[in-house]
Amino acid sequence: MTVDIKVIRAGQMYRYYLRETVVGDGRRPARTPLRAAQGEAGVPVGRWMGRGLAVLGLSAGEEVTESQLRNLFGERGRHPYADRIEADLLAAGVSPKKAFKTGALGRRVTVTGVDFVFRPQPTIYLLWALGDEETRRVIEAAHERAITRVLEWIEDEVAVIRYGKDGIHRVWPPGGLVAARFRHYEARSGMPLLHDHLLLSVKGQRLDGKWGSIHSLALHENTVAASALYNELVASEVCEALGLATEPRTVTPGRRPVMEIAGVPHELIRWTSRRSDQIAACMEDLEHEYVTAVKDDGTLKYLPVVSETARAKLNAMAARKTRPPKQKTLPLVQLRVWWKASAILTSGVAADIITSLLEYARAAAVAIRARVAAVVDVALAAVDVAATVFVMNDGGRFHRRHLLAEARRHLVLVQRGRRRDPGLDDRIVAAAISTHCLDIGEPTSARGLEAGYRLYTARWALSDLPARRRPPTLSGPRAGPAATRPDSRTPQRCSGTAGCPGRRAERSRRSDRSRSQTTGAGRTADGFPHSPGESGGGHPGRGKSRKRAGQPEKTSDQQKREIADGRRVRSGRSAHGSPAAGGPGCSAGGAGARPQDRKHPGGLVHGAVAAAPAHPAYRTTIGQRSDAGGIPGTAQGRPGPDDCHALDRRRRSA
Repeated sequence: MTVDIKVIRAGQMYRYYLRETVVGDGRRPARTPLRAAQGEAGVPVGRWMGRGLAVLGLSAGEEVTESQLRNLFGERGRHPYADRIEADLLAAGVSPKKAFKTGALGRRVTVTGVDFVFRPQPTIYLLWALGDEETRRVIEAAHERAITRVLEWIEDEVAVIRYGKDGIHRVWPPGGLVAARFRHYEARSGMPLLHDHLLLSVKGQRLDGKWGSIHSLALHENTVAASALYNELVASEVCEALGLATEPRTVTPGRRPVMEIAGVPHELIRWTSRRSDQIAACMEDLEHEYVTAVKDDGTLKYLPVVSETARAKLNAMAARKTRPPKQKTLPLVQLRVWWKASAILTSGVAADIITSLLEYARAAAVAIRARVAAVVDVALAAVDVAATVFVMNDGGRFHRRHLLAEARRHLVLVQRGRRRDPGLDDRIVAAAISTHCLDIGEPTSARGLEAGYRLYTARWALSDLPARRRPPTLSGPRAGPAATRPDSRTPQRCSGTAGCPGRRAERSRRSDRSRSQTTGAGRTADGFPHSPGESGGGHPGRGKSRKRAGQPEKTSDQQKREIADGRRVRSGRSAHGSPAAGGPGCSAGGAGARPQDRKHPGGLVHGAVAAAPAHPAYRTTIGQRSDAGGIPGTAQGRPGPDDCHALDRRRRSA
């Protein structure tokens, strides 16, 4: 992902940006004006962007001053010219409180903006660093146009202002947004890295003229889609302007390839990735510590395998641990000379290739364009996008923004650096949703009703799903081949999720038990259902309790003795609610047992009710123990709860 996002808060974080970020990631000397510090660092001044500038009296491309930054980002969301406005009102005789309030853009906020970092692909900024001046200007112009397009997309499709109680009202800012852009040339390691910091203010104006705050969560949710759009735009702009083409490059085996400029040697990418090597070396140590960490009792503290979520957090930790201190910034002219000399001496690439890098890339582009045609089939692209998003998202559930990001990645792969028709990504997403996706959203708020927050899954056949996602299948005469039915002898562990059938059954059973212990209706004190005669007739658990019928309540010991002697047997069922015929139906998992009554040593069993009878060995074990008189059985030789509990204990010990 080539677009990062961080939150800007008033206070210490804003001071960090004002002290270092706005001057090229260097260290700004104390009491040095912003313009002078940027000149010493050799970085250009910041520029204003966005459609909301006119409302604030600014214009696109205007220089960003320190007072404007302080008011908008450091003073919790004030007008960039708040000092001038307040001074004019005070001179006109307005009270200081009213003058201060006039200079504020709505309510004061702590989160004053977000920092989007845009950086092109490595092969693009290598051409920018090692090419001639014309190539550098073309790439910088393409980089700026791509950022402008992404900002326009955020203003039109992503940014939303919440207001009202609990943010129930959501409107798009009709006047647009305001952002300040600052350009940097190098990474902390000193290697070339063209990137821009876009400080986007969260302040936006509603239709009624009042100022509100942009929902920052929506910006975070759509960062991946914004990154995919930026990659597509900057690659197409550079390729069309310089006559280049893109090709897929595998960075990590088994992962999605990335699109890079064809003809640029990969050894040059390795030459710039010193930080990546340091992070990878630190990651190995952190992963070893993760899988070997133990608690005080000697058990593993984490999973024995590093998950994707844990790997992402460990990668961030490794990046912080190996982060070098910032070096003194140099002018771009000196940096370009040093980069070319360093690449010739240390990259392992021939000097003639480095000095003629653009010509080699153009020759590779001619071969690719002659071999690969940029034909986009919307129907096939919809299938590819829906399938990829369904597989990559855990649980097979996704939103429209996931489809949009994948559609843009698909277009980058197919177009190979050519420009596409506007709106083609939206058409692919619309085709994927209408043809291959199923809306499974159950919105409980106004936000859930919006198209961007509808929850989808793919319309695939159940037989195509992975085993861990396959829902329980009913067994019986119409359940299909026996090979597709779950084996009644193999317990299925509950997945533990809220939607798991076994989890729902367990919750229902616990609720029934707690109700029976407090009201005495429907179930005995130990959780077994009453017989129809005991509950006053009708459905078990819905009749009158013994207390209401004027009958003396039985103690728990009396109830257990009746269960053991077989006197408490409902019609057609054993004492604990299992079918009376067909062998054992106890809670250990016999045929015909209800899913909420079947247990196994590893946890609650859920899934289909097996149609086949229980295993003969299971019946033999119960029968032998009952006939031997070790544990009394229920009426008609059926096993009682003690038999099932004893069997569970034997299975645990085995």
